[in-house]
Amino acid sequence: MGMGENCFTRRRFIANCAITLTLHGPGMLVGDNPFVLDANGGVGAVYVKSKRESAGTIRIAVSHPSLGNASAEIVVWPSPYRNQSAHA
Repeated sequence: MGMGENCFTRRRFIANCAITLTLHGPGMLVGDNPFVLDANGGVGAVYVKSKRESAGTIRIAVSHPSLGNASAEIVVWPSPYRNQSAHA
C-alpha cells in the first residue's frame, strides 16, 4: 500500500493536511503534534498522559482543515495507591 491508501487501495485525498491537537487540564500529549495523516496511510494517534498526583478533567480538541473539529474529555482520578512507595 502506498501513502494515504487504505487496504482497498482507495486514495484518501483529504489526508494530506495536518491534524492539530490542543490539550487543557492535568495531562500532556505524547507524540507528534501537529501530524499529517498522509504520512501514515490516513491514520494517526497520540497518547494522553496524566500528570503525576493530579486529578481533574483533561479536554482535548482536534482540528483539521477538511474534516473539521472534534473534542473529547478524560476524567482523571487520584490514585488510591499514591505515596505507598514512601512507606515501603
